[in-house]
Amino acid sequence: MRVIRTIIFLLVCLGLIWLVVILFRQVFTSGNQTTPVATSKLSSYARVGTSAQLFLDGPVVANQDHRSVRISVDSSQSKIEVISGYDGSVLQQEAFPNTQESYSVFLRSLDTLGFSKVNTKTIQDERGQCPLQSRYVYLLTDGSKQVIRSWSTSCGTGSMGGVRSSVRSLFIRQIPPKTFASMTNNLAL
Repeated sequence: MRVIRTIIFLLVCLGLIWLVVILFRQVFTSGNQTTPVATSKLSSYARVGTSAQLFLDGPVVANQDHRSVRISVDSSQSKIEVISGYDGSVLQQEAFPNTQESYSVFLRSLDTLGFSKVNTKTIQDERGQCPLQSRYVYLLTDGSKQVIRSWSTSCGTGSMGGVRSSVRSLFIRQIPPKTFASMTNNLAL
């Protein structure tokens, strides 16, 4: 009789240990899981006529003081533009040659970072959001058609579902560092 109680006790203890391990596993891994991108692969857009863009939009200030930066990457060039006001007047721009293969790798990298993940349950218009800090708009265009459009802010809000800071960093790295620094040095972004 004592042997049976000991065996039952050991089985209950092993069951409890197994349950604790399963619970800890769920708690510590559930927040780190990523979901695959639901849209088609971005690399399928690595062709002439498409462009990936990032807008870095500064705080809401008077029209004459407002500045933003647009970085555009396509199969032939990477371009940076400093924009004045809210109407899109280009103050300064510089372009650098790009290749089809470079653009394809860039789009694959954006895919890895979740560029095409868009949270459709958030506000889709970033204008006026986080007014005292910065807004970032992420675009993929195919001709005149917007394939992907999302946004985020330095306040932490937005519809961009990917790794926001890494996507911004990847865009910025498409422009030579000295050029990016000299064109954005005095801007509040």
